[in-house]
Amino acid sequence: MIRRWFSLVPAVLLVLSCAGCEPEPPDETDTVPAAESPASMPDPETVRRVQTELNAAGRLMQQGKFDEALETASAAIALAPHRIEPYEVLSNWYIQLKRHDRAIEAFERLSAQGTHGLRFLARHQALTDDHVAALDTLDRCIETDARQPHCRFERARLRRANGAFGGAADDLRVAYGIDSDPLTAARLAEVLRITGAYSEIGAIVDAALAGSPDSTGLLLARARQQIRDRNDAAAEQTLRRVVELDPTSHVALRMLGGLLLRVGQQAEGSYRLTQADLYRDYHKTSRMLLQGDGVGRDANAALMVAELELTIGNYEGAQNWLETARRMGAPAQRLAAAEAWTWYALGDVAKGDAALAAAGGEHDARANLARAGRALRTRNLEEALKWVRRAVADGPNERNFLHRAADVHALMGDTDSAAALRLRAATAGLP
Repeated sequence: MIRRWFSLVPAVLLVLSCAGCEPEPPDETDTVPAAESPASMPDPETVRRVQTELNAAGRLMQQGKFDEALETASAAIALAPHRIEPYEVLSNWYIQLKRHDRAIEAFERLSAQGTHGLRFLARHQALTDDHVAALDTLDRCIETDARQPHCRFERARLRRANGAFGGAADDLRVAYGIDSDPLTAARLAEVLRITGAYSEIGAIVDAALAGSPDSTGLLLARARQQIRDRNDAAAEQTLRRVVELDPTSHVALRMLGGLLLRVGQQAEGSYRLTQADLYRDYHKTSRMLLQGDGVGRDANAALMVAELELTIGNYEGAQNWLETARRMGAPAQRLAAAEAWTWYALGDVAKGDAALAAAGGEHDARANLARAGRALRTRNLEEALKWVRRAVADGPNERNFLHRAADVHALMGDTDSAAALRLRAATAGLP
């Protein structure tokens, strides 16, 4: 099965950044849900005032005025003391700025206002590898409010990291009993699998899926159970649903690839495993760039994120990042080559040609890859083969570049060359 490279792919993968914006929270796949009861929802005017204060705090953070930023964020918290979002925003800013020392000072002060402060204090203590202090803080949080599911979730995560899986399962059971959140159910199923309590998993997953049928974490837990029970047909169906919901889930793709190999579907199984490697690298690299010290201000970093988006077929997302890179003065030829590739992929040959005119000449690998993309769009396979071969011969030894070249070969039906380039991409960067 070949990925439909020149089709529109849902663009829901990255939070878009821009120069001068308030800091964006990093993409955390294991963040505890911040939902509160409807009764605690503030009125629209309060929401507006909270956002205004947080925006002001964000600007102060960027200027390094931490004490003033904390005062302003505290004012936002005081407007809606039961809401978790201002704490979450404040925590994520400190994470982006890599100032856990400041975060610990801030949340020690805010802990006097309730359990949310204790929870985020523990988060930053854990991020400095002080697990003992973090566990003590979470114990205080739970003693303060025994029905605080978030602190139990955090303590379960720390206990698991320390190998205390039984204690982690106990915390998650209590947290799930208080708030039947699908993420908590998925984490509980994961820990129960580690402890071997398989008989308990099925009932939890089935009940949670009844309320959240599109939870990828729960579907993955169900697939693991189905694979363990050798119910391969059902597991394949479940994993395909996960990939449909999240095409970049490298965990689901790896499980699906291994399952397909087990049942004799060698071609698709190998392809899915290749996809898994690609998306694992995508998530790792994009997160590293997005959590860096200035992706919203660094033209090269923004261009690299755009090229990562091109690799996975997220062309609308790539356009946003390319515009950011252009504003910040990214290298003109490399930027133009990426823009040309994007427009050809989206089917606008005229705009692609306009961008390509500013790209490199016939010895520029990225420009030649874009030329191969144009030839594919205009159904000139002989021309596409010429340009992709030149691109690979002169091109960088980079995974995303090699994966895009492999896609050109795959779309021409040359699966052997595509497979060889994907194998080469697996060791890209090595001498």
